[in-house]
Amino acid sequence: MKNKTILIISPEPWGINFVSKHHYASHLAADGNTVFFLNPPSEQTQIQCVASNLYVLDYKPMLRGANRLPAVFRNGLNSLQINHLQKNYIRQPLDIVWSFDPYRFQNLKQFGAKISIYHPVDTHNTHLETTIAASADYLF
Repeated sequence: MKNKTILIISPEPWGINFVSKHHYASHLAADGNTVFFLNPPSEQTQIQCVASNLYVLDYKPMLRGANRLPAVFRNGLNSLQINHLQKNYIRQPLDIVWSFDPYRFQNLKQFGAKISIYHPVDTHNTHLETTIAASADYLF
């Protein structure tokens, strides 16, 4: 796979300890894809190029605790957040959105990517996992 724009949504931030999703991001970027690695929520929104074709994106959520809201409100807030990130930081259509995190952006279709993947590596005790899995084209 080459020349794709890929967003990886990770529950673990980019840093010293690399696990599978960090390795996927590095290899996909090395193969000529543009990869955006979305860190867990932070106190500011910024993007940093950490390697050729590999960008780490930090973001400040519009509202903390949105997962406690009914789905219609949660989806609305997520849509606003996604649009902001795409318009101001990613700035190109996504070919693939690949999420490892059931606690953020449960409707992967909101990204408008051609392919959406949900890949739970860990066990999660949340009803949100059913929602995100239902929105994915592929489930690993």
